[in-house]
Amino acid sequence: MELTLADPSGKETTIVLASYSKAGGASGAASRAASRPALTTKPDTSALPTWAKPQRFPSGQTLLADSKTLYIWYDTCQDQPNKKVNDFAAEALAAVDAGLAATPPAIDRVVVDLRRNGGGDNRLLDPLILGLRDREPLRAKGRLFALIGRGTYSSAMMNAIDLRKKAGALLVGEPTGGKPNTYGETQTFPLPNSKVLVQYSTKFFRDIDEDLDAILPDLVAAPSPESYFSGRDVALEAAIAYH
Repeated sequence: MELTLADPSGKETTIVLASYSKAGGASGAASRAASRPALTTKPDTSALPTWAKPQRFPSGQTLLADSKTLYIWYDTCQDQPNKKVNDFAAEALAAVDAGLAATPPAIDRVVVDLRRNGGGDNRLLDPLILGLRDREPLRAKGRLFALIGRGTYSSAMMNAIDLRKKAGALLVGEPTGGKPNTYGETQTFPLPNSKVLVQYSTKFFRDIDEDLDAILPDLVAAPSPESYFSGRDVALEAAIAYH
């Protein structure tokens, strides 16, 4: 199979993917290795902004000074071996307080990014959600945002709902990947012969009154091929531009 690829500058490269034998052993492995096109370059991710890095610590915050935005990310509803979610929440709230207390204030808005969060224990984020609710300057509409998208599932959806209901956050981005009213609270058991681990749900959750297929954003900001290849985050841009 012949593939023609183009880089951002328009330069085209043609790669031929040859078929290979499924035979086992050393000869089969050599055949498969010989048929694979070599990757001559890999993308340099060191200069990417925090929101665009393919790998980052599961939680944290950074000040986007140009827009006076405190960007907080939360990629899993689980404690980490070297940092509990409660400690992360305390650090994030301390950053909020420092930004609001500065003269002039260093932050105009707070953005909580849940787009990479597939779930876990939704209760872990309560200290941050309630702390943001209790910061009076963030109660005005357009001061607190939560980013959601196709990678937002399970407990992260519940966190998004709580940020909207309890703290007044506007949800920005795309519909979530998961359905809010569905089964969860999973447990596991091994099959007796194959020992394959099976997950099963034990509880039905009703998080919203309507039976929707997803949590819908208050402000739609979906990525396009153009924004993706140019390195733009349209959801974050929409939150910053909101008035």
